[in-house]
Amino acid sequence: HNLFGNTNVVHISLTSQGYNLDHVVKGDTVTEVLNNAQYDGKDLREIIRCRTEKALRNKKITLEESQRLLQNFEHTLTGYTYLANSDNRFETLRDHD
Repeated sequence: HNLFGNTNVVHISLTSQGYNLDHVVKGDTVTEVLNNAQYDGKDLREIIRCRTEKALRNKKITLEESQRLLQNFEHTLTGYTYLANSDNRFETLRDHD
């Protein structure tokens, strides 16, 4: 059982010069895994948006902080479920079409 969804899969073939990247199958996004657990990404976005607006009205956060929070939340929902960074080869391959 894989709690974090499907991982990226890379199909390669060996060549006389080394290897060839044949195909990349993208792993699941956070939203896809949450949907499998009966959480709706649209609902979660709306909840966070409403709570952020309330915190902004109540002066608990600044406009800049609210924008950053919403951007980070969106980035997280559309991101890969496994730890990765821009130096990670598989994260780079995930965006390969």
